[in-house]
Amino acid sequence: MLLESVALAMLLGLLSGGKVNNLTKINLRRIWLPLFAFMLQFVLDFSGKQGVFAGWLHSLLPVIHVASYLFLFWFVGTNWRLPGMKALALGTACNFLVIAANGGYMPVDPAQLGDKARLALAAGLGTHGLLTPLSRFKLLADIIYISLPLLGKQLFSIGDALIDSGILILVIKTMRLK
Repeated sequence: MLLESVALAMLLGLLSGGKVNNLTKINLRRIWLPLFAFMLQFVLDFSGKQGVFAGWLHSLLPVIHVASYLFLFWFVGTNWRLPGMKALALGTACNFLVIAANGGYMPVDPAQLGDKARLALAAGLGTHGLLTPLSRFKLLADIIYISLPLLGKQLFSIGDALIDSGILILVIKTMRLK
């Protein structure tokens, strides 16, 4: 939901008198860090779902997934003084905690999934897993479900919501600079 959050933040920024041009004033240092982390997570998830990883390579998927968060923490630390970074850091920490505590997989509420997705997660494909009674930090898992017009079903975590709120704060405050 990152792109949706940026779009919503820009809309709210405009409605509150902000200027899109002000976004050029955001001095995000080391922007390659989250881009690399998200690319890595996307490749892991996509490749895992396609069954590309097998044997010992499959066992590295959760380790690499957890390690990708180091790049996100580095980025947040580098940009700590920017508005919204504290919410972004807290959200990243929540997601990291639940993923690390559950063997490198983000638990997902199976009641909110279709049969195909549930079977894929049960098979250990991708970077997510099924939420079970043995899952740790269940409150931080992907358990929040909403259905949005145009976007359809969205399943996310408290960490995702905090990350999105950090993005909202950063974009709106920057757009409203005088």
